[in-house]
Amino acid sequence: MDDEAKQRRGEGSVAESTGDTDIDQLLRARSEIDSALKRHKTQFAVLFCDIVGSTSFFDRFGDTAGLMMLQRHHELVLPAIEEEGGTVVKTIGDAVLAVFGAPEAAVRTGVKIQLRLDTYNEDRPEPEQIYTRVGVNFGSGIVKEKDVFGDVVNVAARIVKACAPAQILLSHAIHEAVRQTPGFKVRALGSALFRGKSAAEELYEVLWTSEERYQRLRRKLDTGEAGKAARSVLGRYEILDELGRGAMGVVYKAYDPVVGRIVALKTVRVDSSGEEHDELIRRLRQEAQAAGRLEHPHIVTIYDAGEVEGLFYVAMQFVKGRMLSELIAERQLLPVKQIVLLMEQVSDGLDYAHEHGIVHRDLKPSNIIVARDGIAKIVDFGVAKVVEGGTTKAGMVLGTPSYMSPEQAQGGRVDRRSDIFSLGAMLYELLTGERAFPGNTPTAIVHKIIHEEPIPLRVVEPGVDPTLELIVKKALAKDPFRRYQSCKELKADLEAFRLGKRGIPEARELLADFKSAAPAEAKPAEAHPGTTARRAPRRKAPPKPEPVSPTRRAVTALAAGVLWIGLGWYVWDQGVITAARTLLEGAPAARVSAPPSATTTPAPTGETPGPTPTGTGPALPPGAVPPAQAGAGAGETASAVAPEPKPPKKRQRTAEKEPAAAKSSLSAEQQAEVERWFGLADQYIGQGRYRDALYALDQVLAIDPKNERAKQEKEKVTEIMQRRGEIP
Repeated sequence: MDDEAKQRRGEGSVAESTGDTDIDQLLRARSEIDSALKRHKTQFAVLFCDIVGSTSFFDRFGDTAGLMMLQRHHELVLPAIEEEGGTVVKTIGDAVLAVFGAPEAAVRTGVKIQLRLDTYNEDRPEPEQIYTRVGVNFGSGIVKEKDVFGDVVNVAARIVKACAPAQILLSHAIHEAVRQTPGFKVRALGSALFRGKSAAEELYEVLWTSEERYQRLRRKLDTGEAGKAARSVLGRYEILDELGRGAMGVVYKAYDPVVGRIVALKTVRVDSSGEEHDELIRRLRQEAQAAGRLEHPHIVTIYDAGEVEGLFYVAMQFVKGRMLSELIAERQLLPVKQIVLLMEQVSDGLDYAHEHGIVHRDLKPSNIIVARDGIAKIVDFGVAKVVEGGTTKAGMVLGTPSYMSPEQAQGGRVDRRSDIFSLGAMLYELLTGERAFPGNTPTAIVHKIIHEEPIPLRVVEPGVDPTLELIVKKALAKDPFRRYQSCKELKADLEAFRLGKRGIPEARELLADFKSAAPAEAKPAEAHPGTTARRAPRRKAPPKPEPVSPTRRAVTALAAGVLWIGLGWYVWDQGVITAARTLLEGAPAARVSAPPSATTTPAPTGETPGPTPTGTGPALPPGAVPPAQAGAGAGETASAVAPEPKPPKKRQRTAEKEPAAAKSSLSAEQQAEVERWFGLADQYIGQGRYRDALYALDQVLAIDPKNERAKQEKEKVTEIMQRRGEIP
């Protein structure tokens, strides 16, 4: 019995083990794989290096020059690796991967590479110079079939991406391995969190040449062409792309691995030292914190600020869109309603900042971003103020002075009204395509801002509404007390204009206000010779028609009808006599239509003219509205028109003198016809009807092909239409 029980227990135990056979097999297979990996796994140092700017070099100089540059690089780098006992694993384009058994040998190789390239660059022009970046790591990896794998290789590749030109960066592991080795000068740079890594990596920089030479080289490369690929990691931020450069620093598109979002990273180089450096950093942090408390839909949000390697950085909201300066540079005017709406949004954001005690001080089109959904956002709060106060010398003007207020240009006290002046200068430029205070030098611009008035807005762009011109005038007043006292007031007037409300101050009151406020020495700014001429001739805008009662309108229509019948008969009779006299005298036939009558009448010469408007005057372009009827109501009949206006007086030109006209060979009738067409062209331009104005000027040239005045005005009207996006 006992033997049978033992046998049954033995059979039961065998049955239990066979139930886990698959798992046991997997575990044994995993054990064999681990044993095989251990046989191939070993510790070694990895050196990665690549050329800075090689892609742009190929684009600029072509494949042949690029291949020659790669060959020169390899001739300097590969021997240095072999001299220290390293093995070149692979070369991929301009990148070289090498492994070393000793960590010290890898670091010495990096130093040799940089020294040899530095010597190579001394006697060569800048386009032929070669700069490389070197990253070194140490750890365990897998060596198989003349290739290496493992995390030690991946970290080395990420470190080299964090390098600046002519720089050697070490990981924490390689630094610990060579820390006791004499001859190496190493300094800590801080930690960086690479994408895909859960822990930050401590980075160290090798000073491979003298301190003076290295700092000089760093300054050159950080501000030169090679600096475009200067740093792929700044603090905890991974640099993805360069968005722009300005007077204060560089703006990058970066990735924040801590919260996993894309940010805009603005950097400001701090060149001061000692107590001045500490004070400037303190003020920069203070201003960044103050701006960071601004939470408004039209202000870019600030997330973080700090200092790394002599660079102060501000991490802010990344907005997909375009800067307002880019839209202005396209030389195509935006619709007026869109311009007003954008300025309303900017005024709203500025008013919010002013209520929190923050003045921008550097408001300009490049600091306004228009998102893809049309929302305007203001950037660069606070930083400009601190940098201007802490790093510029006396007499220096920071940034673009075209948008500075007079008090800021003179170094006076700056408050919210200074931002309002800058906003007015931007509004002027958006409406006209020209700067309010143009000039070739900052000194010339500042002089105009302080002492001269801008050219009247409607002289540059006659189609602008007079009310909008008065709003711009008030924002650009020299005296801060004559300007809008808050952005809320400015926004209210802009909104009232856009919605057609009656809340805007009357034009006469505003004009009287400006006449009394204008300084005695102020004078209109002259057109700058270096700017593109696109200003229309100086002229008064046509007055808006006053509302007429129905009774008066009916009486006027009846009287006008009787008057036009009599005038039509008289003009027809005079036209026949004039045509007969022309035939008897043998004068050349003029290429103009016969004087019109009240109804369409065949011309005596046998030609069949097109239909003309009721009343005297030249033929109008197809679909055009006669100037006398431009303001008529919808319920008026065609006969209810005003009497024929007198020929306009000759315009006074101040911007340029007309060339002396040649002795006219036109008859009196032809000369009168020319003046009549010029009068129509003036009225069309004043109303912003540029296509009709071109037609009128063409009629002048049909009568007098050598008329220089018509040619010049036609060129200017054509240029205005092209910049407004209207194809002539």
